[in-house]
Amino acid sequence: MKTASLELIQALFAVTATGIQLQVRNASPAYLAESRAASSERARTVAEMTEVHAATLETMLATLRSADLDDTRARTSARETAASALIGLRSAVDVHRELAEESTTTAFARMRGELRSLLKHREIALELVEPPVDGRGLPGEVAHGARAVVRGAVLALSDQQTLSRIRVAWTLDAASLSIDIRDDGGGEADVVDVERQLRSRVETLGGTVESESTPGWGNRISATIPLDAPVALPNRDVLTELAPREFEVLEHLVAGRRNKAISERLGVSESTIKFHVAGVLRKLGVESRGAAAAAGAEAGVKPAP
Repeated sequence: MKTASLELIQALFAVTATGIQLQVRNASPAYLAESRAASSERARTVAEMTEVHAATLETMLATLRSADLDDTRARTSARETAASALIGLRSAVDVHRELAEESTTTAFARMRGELRSLLKHREIALELVEPPVDGRGLPGEVAHGARAVVRGAVLALSDQQTLSRIRVAWTLDAASLSIDIRDDGGGEADVVDVERQLRSRVETLGGTVESESTPGWGNRISATIPLDAPVALPNRDVLTELAPREFEVLEHLVAGRRNKAISERLGVSESTIKFHVAGVLRKLGVESRGAAAAAGAEAGVKPAP
């Protein structure tokens, strides 16, 4: 009975997983926009994690400096604090990578399998130029979007009667993924229409797409997708809305300081700093200290010494 129940659960899970995979594979531009927004939220979460671990280091330093503990007890307490923080950090990093990032080689291998299935009934040679294996990972929505762009282009180009070969190449640098798709057809495909169909998906991810066709020589479709989501920055008008004390607090947030450290430097109570931090978050339109610090730094605010 237990075995049958387990098999049923596994079957239901497989159906659910397949449904999710199909939904992602055929993701609409709106879905990708939401996913891109989720990436920005993850970036803010990482900034908040940095604050947590900065607090851990401050705790360790305070422990080692404590006059109430002997050397042995201080080292033991600091070691326990560090061990606990490292465990938390590794767990958080593993979860973040699993949800947010896909290795370039894995993403390319998945695309290879999809294209081979797509062309298995056609006598078309598929030439794939793999990206370097030592490049940075791809954000999940970039990997999904890149595969979708390649599938759409290859499907459209493969309808040509004189086609015998399609070449797909990915190149990667620190800032973007470049996709290059070429064929040896006679230029029969309407690449302008293909470009139009792909543009909404690519532009949703902040990228660009181009196409060209040479009669008798073939077609080319290329796209470039940035790896990092654009950060919505406060403009100078928003910064001028900050009161002088709020601007000072923002400078300390950019420096990565916590409320207690800021209150000591500005000579006011910690509750007053909390009040000013709330004002900074409200006026910048952000929800966390880490997001305020990131937005301030990108807007040119210098960290307070």
